[in-house]
Amino acid sequence: GTRGTVHFHGHVSRQTLFEAFHTARVAVFPSYAEAFAIAPLEAMACGCATIYSSRGSGPELMEHGRDGLLIDPDQPEELAAAIVRMLSDPQFAKQAGDLGQAKIREHFSLERLTECNLAFYQHCADEFRTRQTARTSRFPQSSVASETH
Repeated sequence: GTRGTVHFHGHVSRQTLFEAFHTARVAVFPSYAEAFAIAPLEAMACGCATIYSSRGSGPELMEHGRDGLLIDPDQPEELAAAIVRMLSDPQFAKQAGDLGQAKIREHFSLERLTECNLAFYQHCADEFRTRQTARTSRFPQSSVASETH
């Protein structure tokens, strides 16, 4: 009874992709490796229940059984069980989607990333000033100048 319910669309625009994430019951990413989990992150940001690889950045992005499901891509039975769980337990899928969306908002929103970047650069500037002050106090300009004359 599920024939015709899975659709492969090929390359689509970002707008079309996000619309699909908003309406899909589950997004599945059984990747072996990614630099960072951009596609699963985007699905989670749209509130879509997400299944992702337990390899690479998967455990960094989501907590298995809470805001998504992590699977070993070499274990097709794990992938199948995760898909069945998401599709057969709509309450769990909704909860995972909601928690995933909240996590992305909390940790990866523009406001949060801006705040983190500003704090990082402020820390760098403070460290630079501290080092400059320490260097100046070890080698005061007046003593250097008097030694050269």
